[in-house]
Amino acid sequence: AKYNLFLFACPELHKLYNEICIKASSVIDKNKLYYIRCWPNLFRAGTNIDWHAHFEPESKSYHGFYCVNTEGSISSYTDYRIPGIPEIRVPSKNGLMVLGKSDGDKHRSSTWKNQDKFRVTIAFDIIPGESLRPLNKFNDNYYHTNYVPIFKELK
Repeated sequence: AKYNLFLFACPELHKLYNEICIKASSVIDKNKLYYIRCWPNLFRAGTNIDWHAHFEPESKSYHGFYCVNTEGSISSYTDYRIPGIPEIRVPSKNGLMVLGKSDGDKHRSSTWKNQDKFRVTIAFDIIPGESLRPLNKFNDNYYHTNYVPIFKELK
């Protein structure tokens, strides 16, 4: 994503940002500065996101999503493949937030079946500052301008 939803002045996104900061503060290294970016995923009937990963384990990063509109007449879910663990299926439910370490895992979403409305999730990446790197030699501020700091003391 070349943008970050958390850079938009929107009260509901600000609430989500605060909630993610609170949840993330229980798992991230308290001695490091972490950054976050997020983007929407919109699924029409018959579409999904196939197996993919976000970061290599050495980046010490996290990935997650928040379910905005994921309940339909047929269940939706996200599958995870985590090394050394049997495949995990997480049923989608509006308001559900999932946060996990990017540690060699892959995940995918189920195919959305509802013809009447979109499946909507907000996905996010959390990465320590030392793992931020330029996308290419011509745009060395790309990552830094699309991430915002995670604040660990929010309540």
